[in-house]
Amino acid sequence: MANFIFDTFKRYLVEQNGATDKYGLETDASGDCLVDTGDKVAVVLTTAACTIANCSDISSMATLVSDGDSEFAQYSGAGYTSGGKVVSNCDWELSSGAYVNALSFAYLTGDDVTWTGLGAVTESPIKGAVLYYAQDGVITDMDSDDIPIAYFDFEAQPDGSNLTLQWGSLPGAATGIGASQGVILKLA
Repeated sequence: MANFIFDTFKRYLVEQNGATDKYGLETDASGDCLVDTGDKVAVVLTTAACTIANCSDISSMATLVSDGDSEFAQYSGAGYTSGGKVVSNCDWELSSGAYVNALSFAYLTGDDVTWTGLGAVTESPIKGAVLYYAQDGVITDMDSDDIPIAYFDFEAQPDGSNLTLQWGSLPGAATGIGASQGVILKLA
């Protein structure tokens, strides 16, 4: 699960205007958002770790990319396309079993994301990933309309093989509709 959720996105989650769920994170098998079908949810790899102190107040992907204090540096290498990959089959769920009532939480599931033939051992190690909302569905531009959602801290050394960003599991949360899904975000 995420190390932190970006402050601006927290505000958008609670600031919905009736049926116009502008930043709805549920997606179909193609990664299209169900509410605004031209939009996507995507994940980008970074070679520098983001921290709450330096990144959580960033309000757009354009700012995250250009901010010298954010510590964000997008990975570049063989098998990787700028803007990352789309996350498909995202769905909001509610906890079950012992995690109901006082311990209840909502969570977002989604398909794992795989990069094929990623990089070489001589390339920079990956330090984490940023999940973001691509408002126009174009994940290669990461502009001011694209909103960072959450940061995930992990390390991986590219070596020319596949890299799978596998979402985690959580007590009280089902893993989604298939074996290739896990919990992306938890809201308590």
